[in-house]
Amino acid sequence: MKKHAFYSLTVVLVLLLVLISSAAQSNYPLVEEFDSAVGFTQMVPDVFIGGGKVNWHVYRSPAGWEQYVYRSIPAFSGDVRITVVGQVNAWTNNCNIHTGIGDDVTSGVSIDFGAYGCIVRPVVMGWGVTLDYSENPACVYNGNWLWITDGTPYKAVLTISGTDAALSVEGVGTATGTVAYTGTYDTLFVGRTGDGDWPDCSGFIESVMIEEGTFSLTGDTSGQSLTTCHLLDGRLNDRECGAPVAVYCSNSGGIDVYKINDRSHGELAVQVLSEQIETMGVPADQNTTLASNEDIIVSRLTTGEFQVNAYYQDGKPYTVVWDNCPASSIHTLSH
Repeated sequence: MKKHAFYSLTVVLVLLLVLISSAAQSNYPLVEEFDSAVGFTQMVPDVFIGGGKVNWHVYRSPAGWEQYVYRSIPAFSGDVRITVVGQVNAWTNNCNIHTGIGDDVTSGVSIDFGAYGCIVRPVVMGWGVTLDYSENPACVYNGNWLWITDGTPYKAVLTISGTDAALSVEGVGTATGTVAYTGTYDTLFVGRTGDGDWPDCSGFIESVMIEEGTFSLTGDTSGQSLTTCHLLDGRLNDRECGAPVAVYCSNSGGIDVYKINDRSHGELAVQVLSEQIETMGVPADQNTTLASNEDIIVSRLTTGEFQVNAYYQDGKPYTVVWDNCPASSIHTLSH
């Protein structure tokens, strides 16, 4: 009797550990579109959430002046991928704003939108990382500077894998290097701390996506598809960060396909119920469409496998094929 009770307790503990693990993994990807200021702390009037974005006007003086909006996020450490959509509107000289994560608003890694140079112009830079751009001698710019245009939103991606880092701006390019920060990530922040110099600058941050996983840098400098990775949210195509869709097996044995928009946010595009799959069965003569929505098609193949066809924003095709739900064999194809 005691042995049975021990086994029952062991089973309960194992189930609890699985549930806890699943809950931890479900925290990410985390998408913040700034639709509400609830949960955020606002430190100054000129950095605030409104109209579905962070509106920022920051100053480099006085030294030590903390100008942020920030909130807590579920704590983690290690590899991370941060995607930020932002723009620079105005500046008086060299100035920028941090959008990132760390253990405090003054400690972490970030994507910086701002302006820089002897002839000052908008740029995206990294903070908490050392990347392959430099100014040496004065007013001579070497390496992969990520210059942008004012008044225009850009999507920037900072990927950290071990001690390596890469910052990519869509349509501009990629800078690579190493990461200096080694702490925990438990705070999302937008803002800057004054350093005592005189300039100021302003703009918007429209969205932030944080992905926890295992990332490896590929060295692609196109600014479009930078990394392979291992995302932890249960999607079947979990090793391709830049995929145009995220494909899931639902808890009931169906299929859910989310289209990833230009703000790196997923929206449910196609849903196939398990009843539809059972009714169709395995087609004998030709591959058959289960469901579709615009340029996304979910099919059952004559092999019994399932296939999703979709397209990147530039029109290149993307395909995911897997054996069953739950899946034990998955492969993808990008043309």
